[in-house]
Amino acid sequence: MRTYLLIPLLVFFLMNCQKRREMPVSYLPEHTNWEEARLQNLYADEGWLNLAGLYWMEPGEYTFGSDSSNDLVFPVDFPQEMGSFFVTTNRVLLTSESTEITVDGSPLDGPTVVYDETNEANAEMVFGDYRWFVINRADNLGVRLRNLQHPALHHQLDIPKYPTDYRWVVEASYVPYDTPKSIAVENILGFRYQMQIPGQLQFEIEGKAFTLEPIQEGDEFFIIFSDETSAVETYGSGRYMYADMPQGTEGVTLDFNKCYNPPCAFTDYATCLIPPPENQLALAIRAGEKDFHMP
Repeated sequence: MRTYLLIPLLVFFLMNCQKRREMPVSYLPEHTNWEEARLQNLYADEGWLNLAGLYWMEPGEYTFGSDSSNDLVFPVDFPQEMGSFFVTTNRVLLTSESTEITVDGSPLDGPTVVYDETNEANAEMVFGDYRWFVINRADNLGVRLRNLQHPALHHQLDIPKYPTDYRWVVEASYVPYDTPKSIAVENILGFRYQMQIPGQLQFEIEGKAFTLEPIQEGDEFFIIFSDETSAVETYGSGRYMYADMPQGTEGVTLDFNKCYNPPCAFTDYATCLIPPPENQLALAIRAGEKDFHMP
């Protein structure tokens, strides 16, 4: 066969090999619903937009209130002297003479344990429109404060994003480890966590092979990753994504249109995880949310 006849056949063959997967009719409406739910979660009482403070504590006593002389200076809406936290390595006790504080819905009645790691107790404290509770990040204890009337709740977010493109819905093979792999993952404060990785996700994009190491959360994989758009077009410390765990021998669908900014894009009071080296992709993923910082 003459060479000039082979060229059209080769082009035809390559075009068919690289043919796009057909997008289901339901995909765009479902993705729109996902984007709406994403915004609703940010604005929710348990979302990220209403965070008003984060105070770290070591073992000892910490006074709190609005006066600058307190160890933990709360917003001006609080009384000048509100009370104290007594902190050990795994337990926090609240004392206050205020009759306006409730703990898990009940009026504060004397010294009360509001956090106890040994029995997983973690109470919600309330004063007016404010709620606060203890968080534990890699054995570091802090108080996280919410304001249910935070000014950010009254502004409409416009998170920039790439156009939705079904080519960024990728099928990955899941290869479980014989025993879970332990890797060190840091957050933006430098706290280090040992995370258990159950297996590896293997996939191809444009003929190149890539891998990701997911964290198992219930029946989902939580994936923390960065790529060549990070700190250029997308958030500097990477983005997050969820994927359903496989059933039996089936693969895992990675929908990069659903990769989103970490909470640190919306508040200074989050403790976002940073992608480990295993999840730093040599690839520009132009899908999902772009860089965003609260005004």
